[in-house]
Amino acid sequence: MTNAAANAGEQSGGTVGTTAGASASAFASGIYHGVCEGYKPEHKAEYEREYPRLLAMRTKRDQILRWMPKFANGMIAKFLRDLEQFEQYMKTLTETKWDNLAPNVVTTVGGNLALDTYLAGSGYTVTGPFMGLIGAVSYTGVPVIGDTMASHGTWTEAGTTNLPTYTAPRKTIAWSSAAAKSKSPSAAPVFAITGSGTVKGVFLVYGTGAVSTIDNTSGTLYSAGLFTGGDQAVVNTNTVTVTYAATI
Repeated sequence: MTNAAANAGEQSGGTVGTTAGASASAFASGIYHGVCEGYKPEHKAEYEREYPRLLAMRTKRDQILRWMPKFANGMIAKFLRDLEQFEQYMKTLTETKWDNLAPNVVTTVGGNLALDTYLAGSGYTVTGPFMGLIGAVSYTGVPVIGDTMASHGTWTEAGTTNLPTYTAPRKTIAWSSAAAKSKSPSAAPVFAITGSGTVKGVFLVYGTGAVSTIDNTSGTLYSAGLFTGGDQAVVNTNTVTVTYAATI
């Protein structure tokens, strides 16, 4: 598995009586962490009965956060508390089906955009990033550094055309402040699986043109990675929670 991508190096040397040298480098990398949860066999009927309600409440939550990010409305705050309590209840009916890491490859185009915005940006506002799943259909190899959203011949995106399917759209990532040269989502995205299949890995797309629509090829592919444990099976009503740690 390739766990590398963008290398930035800088060297300087000077001579004042004796030779002195200084060297510094930065290495952009990251790792995805996916956890799949599903109902315990003894709670199958109860979980399947309540699952549609959970999906509906999460969809409403996403709409609220998308259009009303600063919710001061008391009814909205109550709804969000009710959802949190309901999610905690539903979690008691589940168990972990698998827990896996996916080291990524940071693409050339992704690294270039990051460097341009880090070092030369002015008033830059990021579009996205959006997280998606890599499926097993038509899968022929690992993500490579030359991949782009429009051209990644060794892997396919899961979600609509390719199984497994999940509740659209791709997941929008909000970030916590960086610390110790690492940055992670402030809340781990949750993929609610609606159609059985195999998850291979995860990717991030951002930048101009990037959208949350599954299978859209616009935007800049920042990174992609496959689970080290191989194919990870999921079924309808499973949830796959994924976080990401980006480091330099």
